[in-house]
Parts: sequence; C-alpha cells; structure tokens
Amino acid sequence: MSNSDRKKARLAAVRGGRILGNQQDRRLHPASVAEDRLRGYSRATPLYRAFDRTDRVVHAAATNRATAEYNPFACIMTNMKGSLNVIDAAIDKKVRSVVALSTDKASNAVDLYGSTELASDTLFVADNGCSGPQQTAFSVVRYGNNMGSHGSTIPFFMLIRDKGVIRITDRRMTRCMISFEEDVELVWHIFEDRVDGEVYAKRMPSMKVADGVVAQRAPEA
Repeated sequence: MSNSDRKKARLAAVRGGRILGNQQDRRLHPASVAEDRLRGYSRATPLYRAFDRTDRVVHAAATNRATAEYNPFACIMTNMKGSLNVIDAAIDKKVRSVVALSTDKASNAVDLYGSTELASDTLFVADNGCSGPQQTAFSVVRYGNNMGSHGSTIPFFMLIRDKGVIRITDRRMTRCMISFEEDVELVWHIFEDRVDGEVYAKRMPSMKVADGVVAQRAPEA
C-alpha cells in the first residue's frame, strides 16, 4: 500500500477506552491518546458511531497487567466484552478489515491479563467465519514490549534512577523490544498481507533488563 493509498484509507483507532474516528496514519501513535479505560470502549454505541464509513480498524484498547490484578472486573469487561463490541460494530458497519493488537503474554497465559487477551485473540480469529456476506476480515498481532510506552521498564527506570537503587527480579531477565514506528509499519503490513484469521508474531530483538538498568544509570553525555 503506497503512502497516498494510506492517506485515503478511512481508519478508526481504538485505544485505552477512547475512540479516534477516521484517523490518519500519523494518529496511530498510542501515546497520543488519553487513558480512559472503560468509557466508550466497553459500551457499543460510540463504536458504531466511530466505525461509520470506516475501511479499517486498529483495536489497541486493553487494561494492562497491573490493572488486572487489582481490578479484575475492569480487565474482563475491557479486554473481553470490549473486544466483542469491536467485533459486532465492525461487522454491522461493514468494516473491511480489523487488526487487533495483542501481547506475548497471551501465549501460554499464566495470569488474568494474559488469559483475557488470549480470549480476545480467539474471538477475533473465530469471528472471521461469522461476518456474513460482507466478510469483515479480522487479524491479530502479538507484540512484545513497546519501548518507552506507559508502564514499561525504560520510563520506569528513568523515573527512579536518581533514587540510588534500581531493583530487578533476576539479572538474567530479558525483554523482546519493539519501537512505536515498527508497531505502525507492522499494522500496515498486516492490512496489506492478511487474508483472514491470522495471528502475526514479529521476530523481535531481545535485551537483558539488567543492561537497561546500566544504561539508565550511565552519565549523560
């Protein structure tokens, strides 16, 4: 898909409870969207309005792992019920294709967050056979860690690095990393490449968390 074709595409991005109707590629940056976990997203009506005359939808709304532990109701309602609302609205509004952003924690899930994301992935894959003659295509992509995203290790280490001690669970821990720019390009690739029902997993470089700590503690040039 050329840049001119991308600009012509009518795109709706759902992120953090907020719906960005008919947005362009430049608006896909997750950091541009306020966090509002349940309003609008776990209810169907705003989705129907946002998806009107929309070609493609990027579904990126989910509660994070920390939220799931102390507020399981919000986690289930957002990650599972909210995903059902996205699916229903996309089919009813005849959206051409939907890409759902997931997490590596949905693979061999061991906690509530990963389990709800796995359930969401399963719903998106299964509903490829339920969209009727319109045949809205649903695909899923599983990410690792977005560098610099809210709640991730890099901004957290930057926040506490002046306190003298940065504690980690195990020096052998690693994280698979991906940048926001790579996120966006991967989503556009899926829109171009998908047939329906695929689960994409990018082969991402890994880094040791301990190396990230050392980098944060190093003196700035």
